[in-house]
Amino acid sequence: RRTTRAQSKQQKKEEDEIENTLQGLERDRKQRSTLDEARSNLQLSALPGLLPGRESQKADIESFLQGHISRKAGGCLYISGVPGTGKTATVAGIINEMKNRSLTREFNKVNFIEINAMKLTEPNQVYSTFYRKLENNKKRTPAEALDSLEKRFKRKTSLKSKDSMIVLVLDELDILLTKNQSILYNILSWPLNENARLIVIGIANTMNLPEQLKQRVDSRMGLERMVFQPYTKDQLEVIIKTRLGDLDAFSPDAVGLCSAKIAMVSGDARRALELCRAAIGVAQKAAHEKSKTAELTAEDYIVRSEHVVKALDEMYVSTRTQAIKHCSLHEKLFLCSIVICLRISGLAETSFATVADRHWQLCQEYADKFGRDVTHPMPSNAMLSAICHRLASQRMIVAQDGSFDLFQKILLNVSPDDLCFAIKEDQVFELIVERYHLGED
Repeated sequence: RRTTRAQSKQQKKEEDEIENTLQGLERDRKQRSTLDEARSNLQLSALPGLLPGRESQKADIESFLQGHISRKAGGCLYISGVPGTGKTATVAGIINEMKNRSLTREFNKVNFIEINAMKLTEPNQVYSTFYRKLENNKKRTPAEALDSLEKRFKRKTSLKSKDSMIVLVLDELDILLTKNQSILYNILSWPLNENARLIVIGIANTMNLPEQLKQRVDSRMGLERMVFQPYTKDQLEVIIKTRLGDLDAFSPDAVGLCSAKIAMVSGDARRALELCRAAIGVAQKAAHEKSKTAELTAEDYIVRSEHVVKALDEMYVSTRTQAIKHCSLHEKLFLCSIVICLRISGLAETSFATVADRHWQLCQEYADKFGRDVTHPMPSNAMLSAICHRLASQRMIVAQDGSFDLFQKILLNVSPDDLCFAIKEDQVFELIVERYHLGED
């Protein structure tokens, strides 16, 4: 009888151990799935219903659209701001809301058309794309499409009340800025015709695009302007917390650190989400390593500040950063010159001539520290043009075109903090970083 009782106790103990093990596995599964769900919510493609920090801009854009639509009046709105500030996402959210409301007949006579100019093979393809989306996939060459669009939007006969208003959203609008500016001239002049019933919303990173336009184009814009400023630390915190929802995946300190680091450098929400996703990966890897020697607790599935710091370090040791490290001395100087020019102007782009002037100034200013190689000989326009072409081919910068042009536009395609991290090991470049505050927004 004692043997039977002992066997029962042993069996009960084994059953309890199995039950505890199963509960632990289930707990681990749920905690792992929480981090996986958090990572999914932090993806750029997972657009939230409301974009935090952009409530006032959203209200202004809605007011602009509703006012013009109700009056059946054409108009132009130009939205600018540095990358990652929610320009496209805000407009996309408004358009989606209006499309849904069209089902209730509020906007059932509005035709929403969205075009990303970056996806066009040539700027004049915007005519063909616009015509195709407007006319149920009918294909036309750019010249044929332009002719048809001109006839439609410049007609002098009054429209029937049943004819739709058209809202054309052009993302990356500055891509359409050609030398003679005819494309922008045409598109921005169409809404001025009282019978056009066309509203154009242009979105770009270039804040001074209207100032770059010739007078005949600028006079046609008659446009309202809106600037999206970089996100602040508090706004980035709200964005991250909104994405996470009720998920217990990040400690408050981790969210705060991530927001502060990105706000200090760029205020780019996309980069903040990228850092959060990387921190989740670091936390999961740390939990996996610990599980080999110890039992995991709920705390092991929470992203903490140390995970954010490590993720930030790993992001800096990226392929792009390594590419910068292997650039030549003058290529690094050219990148620094671009950042300095952008800092001084406060704009999102600069010109080759401006960068070249700054490059020569840096060569002269730091010649004694770099040595004679940097100024003997002083780099020529042709040499700097070749450097510009190489950096563009590596996608470190975006140049307006491949040909040599003193006034070609140049945009930085790497973050200033990546550049600073890549060059800081060189003492001379460290002096340049500190002198011109290259790593600060």
